[in-house]
Amino acid sequence: MISFASIALGLFSAIILQLVVTRYTSDGAAKRGQTGTPTLLPHWIPYFGHLPRLLFQSDGFLGRRRKAAEGGAFALTAMGRQYNIISSPGSIAAALENAESALDYHEPAINVLKAAFSFPKADETTLKAILTSNEERCILPQSVTEHLTTTALKTIQSTIPDLLSFMSNLIDQFPWERYTIISLPEADSTSTTSDIAIVDLHLLLRNYITHHLTRILLPHSLLESHTHAQSFVQDLWTMNAALFQLTLGLPRWLPIPRLTSAHIARRNLLWSLGGLFYALDRVKRGEEPSGEWRDLDDEFAELSPFVRHVQDVYGDLKPEARASMALVGLLGLSVRLMRLVLWTVVHIAQSKSLVARVREETKENVRATQPPLVFGVAEPVHLEIDGEVLAREGSCPVLESCYTESVRLYDRSLGLASVIQTCELHAGGEGNSDGKKDTLVLEEDTMLATVPYLHNLSEAVFDDPLQWNPDRQLKDTLLPDGLDLLAGGGAQFVKTLSVALIAGVLAVWDVEIPHKIPKAGRSITVAGPKGIVKARLKRRELRESAQGALGH
Repeated sequence: MISFASIALGLFSAIILQLVVTRYTSDGAAKRGQTGTPTLLPHWIPYFGHLPRLLFQSDGFLGRRRKAAEGGAFALTAMGRQYNIISSPGSIAAALENAESALDYHEPAINVLKAAFSFPKADETTLKAILTSNEERCILPQSVTEHLTTTALKTIQSTIPDLLSFMSNLIDQFPWERYTIISLPEADSTSTTSDIAIVDLHLLLRNYITHHLTRILLPHSLLESHTHAQSFVQDLWTMNAALFQLTLGLPRWLPIPRLTSAHIARRNLLWSLGGLFYALDRVKRGEEPSGEWRDLDDEFAELSPFVRHVQDVYGDLKPEARASMALVGLLGLSVRLMRLVLWTVVHIAQSKSLVARVREETKENVRATQPPLVFGVAEPVHLEIDGEVLAREGSCPVLESCYTESVRLYDRSLGLASVIQTCELHAGGEGNSDGKKDTLVLEEDTMLATVPYLHNLSEAVFDDPLQWNPDRQLKDTLLPDGLDLLAGGGAQFVKTLSVALIAGVLAVWDVEIPHKIPKAGRSITVAGPKGIVKARLKRRELRESAQGALGH
């Protein structure tokens, strides 16, 4: 009679044998690769290949592989497909040049849309036709962001002085303060309120930026009709907390922290956005919107360029599909903008000399003044920001270096493409399996992954690359633009608002970071901090001046 122990031993032996055979055959396949193709790394697990390593230690694993390949291309296997990994500027530029003929960026993007943003499968063919035919197919083309920039800069000017109210009562606080950890030290004997606050700067900037960004991009009727357990803003960040798992298509019932709540938040967001586009369709047909959308007819003439663009360009899609497209833009902008502002402000605030340099450099384009007292009552700080000048290349080199260094260190964006026909990339220095450096061969039916952050974090390119240092030579930084659905005017829009927010915050507020900055977590957009970013905020003492001089 065969014992249970014998069965278990047999199964264990079979598994070990399968792993060894997989390792041996994958190693042989790597050595037999076509001349000029990226080196295929051997793996142990059938079908899944390198996926476990990518899930649990992607940054370190990919970084080590790139270093071993001397900065060149290499290939991985995951879910039965080969992924060619490239990261040098020359190879990525060559990949973009081949986008129309040999590479298909649309299929992987649609797969991410279906997995992470619940894009309806029935609209897949229609979306492909839109993406291949419309010049402004991206979610944020320049024609949209030009209009949004003016509105956003006006909002920044009027609200940065109100970043904190210094009120302990929730009723008296601004909406973005109510979800933020704030500690107010005891007021002194001459004042009824404290003028210093200890805050989680991550939560404060996250809630402040997303609160105003959603109101710039979306109609107020949508935000007011979002009557779920959390606000629209909080649902955005709950979804983002498990965006990586959602992108993998993991179901909500898996016992993974934050996954279930992310599924619920995504459903709530898509329900509200879908309702908006259903209502817009009714208005377009001349019908009266019903229920919570009955005021939309009055708002229709004042809809943001963002909503109009989604409605017009993706009008052939069902409302549910348009909701998914709008959610991509909302979440992508919120994460990129907030985290780049956060990291840059935090790092600058750690150096008093750097704070002084930024304030001195931007004083002509960022004017913060304190109006005279009226009947003994202090008027709100008056702030003027010329954001487009701040973002202009070479206009403010110190501020620009600080922003670019944050992009280099924290942006984890990547691009995916299907290789629809065998092609050659004249990579200008990309390493291949045969040691040649001039041409890279991509075989049909494989995938191409462009990973700029491997270049930006490489010791071969930058000294001490994991340290934030704006004084380093940043001309070699590879900015991850043009590889996703936010391409177009999205990158410049984020930069313009980011530098305006950074300079505006430093002009009005004294920010002190008393503790060590938390490490960055894992992300598929811009990495966020793993822990609380504790900061001490105090409103600056600004000189009263009719000419609008800066504070001292």
